[in-house]
Amino acid sequence: MSTTTYHYPFSSVAGDYARAAFGVLLFSLPALMFSMAWIPRMILLSLAAIFLGFGLQTAFRHGTRFTVSDLDIVGKPRGARLRWRELTDVKLEYYTLQRESKHGWMQLTLRSGGRRLHMDSRLDGFVEIAQRAAVSARELHLDLSPTTMNNFAALNINTVAE
Repeated sequence: MSTTTYHYPFSSVAGDYARAAFGVLLFSLPALMFSMAWIPRMILLSLAAIFLGFGLQTAFRHGTRFTVSDLDIVGKPRGARLRWRELTDVKLEYYTLQRESKHGWMQLTLRSGGRRLHMDSRLDGFVEIAQRAAVSARELHLDLSPTTMNNFAALNINTVAE
């Protein structure tokens, strides 16, 4: 049985790290360096905390590993394990910040019972995992939404039983 491990390369999350650092600095430095009333200071520090949270979320994503085998997919560090033959739902969604834009990202959500795994298209090996998910969905005769089917088609992945 072969297994492959995928991760988010630094280059795919570097922009998120930069945005988080910029936001923390932009809002925390004025709050800490200048004399001001406590309400504006708390507003600025709250905004800095939001960006800090985004930075921590980015670090968590960067450290996430998905190990894929013929039997299952495991997401670490959370430790969620989904067996391909026990999937109950597969969704592939496309997001963009501008209408009619080709510059967006996809998010794949796999569910099995009460467990789920999310990954986005910045993941190294995203298409391979999406392909494996589509094969399982076909074999299990899962009902895929039209949106999910269209998004698989955009990746040249067949979701129709042959």
